[in-house]
Amino acid sequence: LQCIEKIKPDILFTTFIVGQKVTLLQKFCDDLHNHSNTKLFFAGNPDLLRLVNTHGKVFYKLDEFDRFFSNSSLN
Repeated sequence: LQCIEKIKPDILFTTFIVGQKVTLLQKFCDDLHNHSNTKLFFAGNPDLLRLVNTHGKVFYKLDEFDRFFSNSSLN
């Protein structure tokens, strides 16, 4: 979170991997949402992503990611 507050990126894309605690991931997502204006994009393990309110766009499959960025300008 300190890096994001310092850099203030417009867009953040990150992945969730198996083995992470849902409570820690939820806190991470909540902190990002509450302390930045960054557009948030997440990918990773679908079973894990479904348990977390990311406050951002979630991609469950690679083709969803490709379609989204092929069809949007992010503005």
